[in-house]
Amino acid sequence: MEHLFDLKVLFSFLRSQSINLSDYQKDQFRVYRDLLKVWSLKQNLVSKNDISHLVERHFLPSALFAHYLPASINGKIIDVGSGAGLPGVIVKIIRPEISITLLDSSHKKVLFLEEVCEQLALECPIICQRSEEYRPHASEKFYIVISRAVASLDLLWRWSGHLIESGGYLYALKGGDYQCEIDDLSQDSLTVEVIVPNGEWLRISNYLNHKYIIKLET
Repeated sequence: MEHLFDLKVLFSFLRSQSINLSDYQKDQFRVYRDLLKVWSLKQNLVSKNDISHLVERHFLPSALFAHYLPASINGKIIDVGSGAGLPGVIVKIIRPEISITLLDSSHKKVLFLEEVCEQLALECPIICQRSEEYRPHASEKFYIVISRAVASLDLLWRWSGHLIESGGYLYALKGGDYQCEIDDLSQDSLTVEVIVPNGEWLRISNYLNHKYIIKLET
């Protein structure tokens, strides 16, 4: 019998990682899950094969960001290529004190993100634009860019590095042979750190095997 990784399992695991969700936050997770399922019948928000695995394949990896981001964040975060709101929406639910902007170039996905933020009462600015074309004023740049496998590290940096304020970071979830992507980075001035999920995250789900967060520091 296939292991059922549902929200109950996720909530219990997060609690074991000192992420204690309120009843309100748990309700936000449920509403978000249901919205994803309904909208995915009309749009290609996530793979059809993933619809029955939303919690394990999408919510859990997104929660990984919330766990490994700095405990104290003195600045704004932007989720580049947010798509269906992953990881940005999950991070915002878990850590509502963080200011998170969601950026995606698809008008259809932005409509979904607007619906999610309205239904979940999340205060997240939403921008419909390509990251390489979005040029915020210097005073409006972001402390951290987060992204989930939208491109190679080199391309991701070229597309979004200009969004990061001096001394800021990029956190990207990667799988497989990440070292090749690190070697291909054209910016020699970047500091690279590979964050390997601790054993408890790997034991809760095989899906996280060979998944890493690559942290680039300007």
